[in-house]
Parts: sequence; C-alpha cells; structure tokens
Amino acid sequence: MPTTFPLPDLPKRMQAVTADDGHAPALQSVPVPTPVNAEALIRITAAGLTPPELTARAPRTEGPGFCGIVVATPYALSPFSVGQRVYGTTDFPRAPTPYAEYTVSPVDRMAPAPKTLDDVQAAALATAGPFAWGMVVELARARTGQRLLVLNAAGPIGLLSVQLGAYFGATVHAVAGESHFELLRTLGAVEVLPQEDAEAWARERPDVILDLTDDDEASIRPRALEVLPPKGLLITLGGGAAPHRGRPPLRTDIRDSGYWPTTSPAVLGVLGRLADAGDLHVEASPLCDLAGLPETLASGIPRHGSGVVVPTAA
Repeated sequence: MPTTFPLPDLPKRMQAVTADDGHAPALQSVPVPTPVNAEALIRITAAGLTPPELTARAPRTEGPGFCGIVVATPYALSPFSVGQRVYGTTDFPRAPTPYAEYTVSPVDRMAPAPKTLDDVQAAALATAGPFAWGMVVELARARTGQRLLVLNAAGPIGLLSVQLGAYFGATVHAVAGESHFELLRTLGAVEVLPQEDAEAWARERPDVILDLTDDDEASIRPRALEVLPPKGLLITLGGGAAPHRGRPPLRTDIRDSGYWPTTSPAVLGVLGRLADAGDLHVEASPLCDLAGLPETLASGIPRHGSGVVVPTAA
C-alpha cells in the first residue's frame, strides 16, 4: 500500500481543469490530491502549456511544467521544505495535469525555482527546458566546430535549443518565420533561415538537425532529410521513426534518434543556474487563468507562443 502523509490545514476541494471520458476540458471542483510515497504537495502558481510540437506525440511519461510552493513534504529529510518555491513536472498518469490549484509531484521531478525568473518563466522553463537540454546536450553533444540546424526554432523548445547550442560552442543556424529573425540572432543563432528556403539550409552543411516541427509543418521534414550529409544526425521529438510517420526511412546513411525526456533535479538544477547566470533567456508570457483555460484550449494554443503558460487562480 502507498504510504500517505498528514497534510497541513488545506481546503478539501480545489478548482482544476480536467477532461474526463473524452469530454472537452472544463473547470471543475475536485478533491485536493493526497501525496503518496515520495511525492510533495505543491500549490501551483503557474503551469506551462504543452507546446504544439509536443501535442499528440508519444510516449507520455509526465505532464507539463509548473512553478509553485511546497505545502507538504513526503518525509523529514526531504530535499525540499514547506514554503519553498520549486519548479518541475507532474508524474503522468498519476497526476496528469498541473492545471489546478494544487498538484502532487515526486521529489525527483523538481528543483528549487531559479531566483531570477518569475513564476511564469519558471513554468515555461520546466515545460520546454528538459527537451532542449536532452536533444542539444545529451544526444547532439553540442560543441565547438559542430554545425547545428534547428527547425521551428521560434517555438518554446527551439528558443532554448538555440541558446544551449551556442552556449556549448556549436555554430547554430535557426529556421523560423521572418518575424522571429531578430530574436533568434540575439539568442545566439549565427544565421536565421526562412522555412521555405531549403537551398539555404543545404549551404550550411549541418552536422545535426533538430526536428522540432509539429504536424502542421510536416512538409519541412523531407527537405531537412535532403540537406543532412551522410553520417549526419537527425533528432526528432518522440520515437526514432517520428519523421517517417510509419513509412520506410527516406535515408539509410544518416543517424536518426528520437528523444523524450524524464525530468530530473540535476537537469532542472543546471537549467536554473544557467538562467540565474544570465546565460539562458526564457521567453514567456501569461496567457490566461484557470477559468479561461478551457476556452483557450478550444481555440488552439498559439503555434509560436514562446513558452506561454497559465498562471492559476489559487
């Protein structure tokens, strides 16, 4: 049986946006979750909206990122204390959403929130940061002399990927819409290329391509495969065959790797230190509160909303 813990004086019910049995998301009154085992209870102050490039991709092992205040810890020697400001992700399907006044999260999915970021920025970093770190640092091993091409660089994951690639010495080329050119150059891209100009991509001879495109941009993928040189590395979100969508690979002379992270305190800690040192800029803005979230989800998340998050109404 799971071990449960006594909670401080809290309301028995809370407001949360849920979607049950295929119904549309709705604001409902639900019980405040009870933490079990190594979970902490968090009062949510901001929660990240899942970027479009992650929507409907598998596997799903955790929810979007959040920022909040610890209100109950799992044991006396917990790495976190009551009242501490933290950021991290929820554990799916145990706690599939942080879109609530309270949530539970394992202590190994959290870290102290960066001191220089507000709650909105911290939630955005927790949502997109582990993806960018895993692809750029763990898989691509960004380094001096490497040529890195980032597709959909104006998305939440793309903006962080550009910065991490440049930080570790790679020559970063970003593919995005013209309205994002100036921002991407400021964040470290040596050149920003238009999405429709595949010939320009080819001239850069990238060693690694990060495919951060969503389903609406699937036409970009075949062009990316054409410009990747032999033995080049293509990294996609989700499974390794994601860009082929079940079809035979278009190229057999390249390396193709999918990526889906498991958030860890170590990665969150490094991302937080980079942000506090001024080496990682987080683009984020509040989009709506809990009451407005169902309507926002129904109308569609902005495709290039840079780290948009939901501050809750707790």
